[in-house]
Amino acid sequence: MTSWWLRLLSGRWTRGQVVLRSLVVVLSQAALWLTATSGVHPDPKLVVLVLGLGVFAALAPESTAGVALLGVVIAWWGLAFRDLDHPAVVGAAACLLATHVCLTLAGYGPPSLPVSRPLLLLWVRRGILVFLPVPPLYFLALALRDQPAPPLMWATGMVAIAAAAVIAMLMAPQDIE
Repeated sequence: MTSWWLRLLSGRWTRGQVVLRSLVVVLSQAALWLTATSGVHPDPKLVVLVLGLGVFAALAPESTAGVALLGVVIAWWGLAFRDLDHPAVVGAAACLLATHVCLTLAGYGPPSLPVSRPLLLLWVRRGILVFLPVPPLYFLALALRDQPAPPLMWATGMVAIAAAAVIAMLMAPQDIE
């Protein structure tokens, strides 16, 4: 098994791979910095950590660096806003989802492998389907923010998330030709 850095150095990078891997770094920083829209600026050490994880994830998209990258940004949002009622959370969700899609596409092969159009369209459609409920759920959360939690709220939410995932999988074509 060849290490990731040897695979990285062998062969040329295709334009699609450069774009995908660059977007990983840019979108993760954008998701982190969206908290600044409400005056909560990330610590410079956190910015450097997310930048380092972003670069590492871009170079080795199949590694756990991508999970760590997304986890650190999500944790920052949880710490910066306890109630997450700022509208920038929708933008951060879009950035994180797009980062995940870029990492998934980049992980399909080495940097010298071109990204096929059908595969790109498949994952863009999946990303859009996953993102569609985010704005309505955000506004629903705002509307219910001062209400007491009804019984079975969490169970109902988990069933709704599972149903949305199944519907998204059924609506997105599985066959790439």
